[in-house]
Amino acid sequence: HGRVSRPLAAPALPAMAFPLAPVRDHFEQAALQSPWVFLRQPHASVRAAASHLHLQGTPTTINDQGAPTMVLRRQEHLACRATAMFAFSPLHTHDEAGLVVRMNESHHYDLLLGLREGQPCVYLRLCIGPAVVVVQHAQVRSASVVLQISATAVLYAFSFDDGDGLVLLGQAPTRYLSTEIAGGWTGVLFGLYASSPASSTAHVDWFDYEPSEPLVQK
Repeated sequence: HGRVSRPLAAPALPAMAFPLAPVRDHFEQAALQSPWVFLRQPHASVRAAASHLHLQGTPTTINDQGAPTMVLRRQEHLACRATAMFAFSPLHTHDEAGLVVRMNESHHYDLLLGLREGQPCVYLRLCIGPAVVVVQHAQVRSASVVLQISATAVLYAFSFDDGDGLVLLGQAPTRYLSTEIAGGWTGVLFGLYASSPASSTAHVDWFDYEPSEPLVQK
């Protein structure tokens, strides 16, 4: 074991500025790029083609300890927005697709497109341990709907736009997706998700992720 008895001279390393990731992903490449990740394993029902992300639903849901049709990216900032444009025409009661914020199978909030009483709708579902509740829903007039989840340190806000501007559907506290409540240590991720026993497919035109306050690049 040697000891350094005096400071050693070394060349100064140049500063390295990494480019900021673009806010919008148009899914123009056949392979998903960083920061997208799969849950447990890559899923054949997820593919990027023709500047869209195609999510072919399977019977596996976001509540199951399996590999649902879903891709995720990490929530990197306490205050941020995740927004996506979905085109989805549900055919059956259990068809659903949309934008989720997920800690684990038993702790997640879901902003989803589906059917209620046979009518296309958007709904907000909260899953907190054994409690799974649809807290709000609204009919949608278009098969293409923008879904948005906005985060602060204490609240998630869930909004949709089916042609007349963003409408706030509901809010939920961030604390129930925290490590202290939900357990685990991997942190929260935003996900693009679909589930369908009849293999209905959702198409995502684009996805935005941006901090609520601009980043300062030094």
